[in-house]
Amino acid sequence: MEQRASVETYPADRNPAAVVVGWLAAQSGAGMVAFGLAGLLTGTLIVFVEPIAHWIGGLAGIDVGSTYDANARGFLRRQETALWLFLVCGQVGLWAVLLVPIARAVDQLRRWWRPARVAGYVGVVLGSTAVVGIASAKLVDFPHFLPGHEWKIGVITALGTCVAAFAASGVACVAIGSEHIVQDLSPTISTADWERRTEMLLEARAALDSLLACTATIIGAAIISTGVLRNATIPWEQARHPGRTAEAIFPEEQVLAYGIFYSAVLALLYLPVYERLTRAARKLRDGRAPLIWPPREQWKERADERALLDRMLKLDQSAITGFRLAAGVLAPLASSVITRALGSG
Repeated sequence: MEQRASVETYPADRNPAAVVVGWLAAQSGAGMVAFGLAGLLTGTLIVFVEPIAHWIGGLAGIDVGSTYDANARGFLRRQETALWLFLVCGQVGLWAVLLVPIARAVDQLRRWWRPARVAGYVGVVLGSTAVVGIASAKLVDFPHFLPGHEWKIGVITALGTCVAAFAASGVACVAIGSEHIVQDLSPTISTADWERRTEMLLEARAALDSLLACTATIIGAAIISTGVLRNATIPWEQARHPGRTAEAIFPEEQVLAYGIFYSAVLALLYLPVYERLTRAARKLRDGRAPLIWPPREQWKERADERALLDRMLKLDQSAITGFRLAAGVLAPLASSVITRALGSG
């Protein structure tokens, strides 16, 4: 009865959002490739909207003019700029591909969908992006040589934020599920009930791993592209104004700040949920095999049984899990450090 009631809170056959999520989750490898190409095309259209509009206007016999002056054209022809443009357009394609694994995780977790709780986690992602936008306005304003740079990057950032918010909704479901799994856990739990709860726990843990990897990839790609933009901007501006230093043009601390901030946001979102899942796993283990202290009878058999349950519930993988979790959470910071090491100035 408990499981049936929880499923009915998010019925896939009646909720339009669930239908869309289910359709995304069902996509094969070919579908992911199609999403990636569509995302790449979308990023290209956003970045190069002016020359594309000029080209289309020319085909129609309409002169729409050009917003690219000689300085902009010179900047865009450089190899460093070409790499940045490729990353900017490519990351939109990457985010489109990530919609599929995120949708699979959310669809798997939909039994725990609670709109109010989900809104809180999504609000963290949206709020953190807003904070970065406000803080960026107070930092050193680096020169923008790409026409329409600010609104174009703003649109692309909004797309990435939406995908990250989608992943955050799945994290919310895992947080809710970690509470639901051990709800009304009886010391005399039946084998069937214990197996059902254990299966849900392992599904939630796998989904959370996938969501963390996707979110870290989204943020890491954005930070790397910012670092590459810095590496392209500094030499071009110094060629125009030889007396300017790299730190005066585009301080590297801004890229590092992005990495530190978003690593903190990922830690805020994911670490508490991992801890909840771990506590739920311990409760399942203890409900199935309560600890027996020596010299009571069968304490050795019980110790072996608990060790087996630890492996089954992945409680014995604390070091591996900790390393994987740290790698995911610190991916944004690592991205900013890498761009700093490879950068100029």
